[in-house]
Amino acid sequence: MTTALIGVPAAAIEPIWSRVAPILQRACARSDGRYAVDDVHGALACGDMQLWIAVDPSRADEIAVACVTEIVNYPRERRCGLVFCAGRHPERWLHHLQTIGDWAREQGCVAMEMQGRSGWARLLGDWQKTHVLLTKRL
Repeated sequence: MTTALIGVPAAAIEPIWSRVAPILQRACARSDGRYAVDDVHGALACGDMQLWIAVDPSRADEIAVACVTEIVNYPRERRCGLVFCAGRHPERWLHHLQTIGDWAREQGCVAMEMQGRSGWARLLGDWQKTHVLLTKRL
């Protein structure tokens, strides 16, 4: 089953938020306390983050994946951070990360980056593991 990727403009977040929020809620729950779904909603609504959804054209009411990106301007380069990517059956939508990468390149980004669970390394075979994030609660 093939899905279609849709970049959701900030002005169009509200009409679909009730369908996207539960998907992103699961991802936020795994963020180690860094994000709540309301934080993501606010960043999407003001354009600080970008929402991407993939849907099956024959079942447009079913969201296969919700991805959230963020353009990060480091002192020496601009990157597109994949903040969240939450959905089931990655074989149906994983290829859309290339389209998001193409968009990021158009925005002047030289790389994409993400922090995620170790299982992502298996799914993203052409991505390079450059760091490990360690945390300690204080």
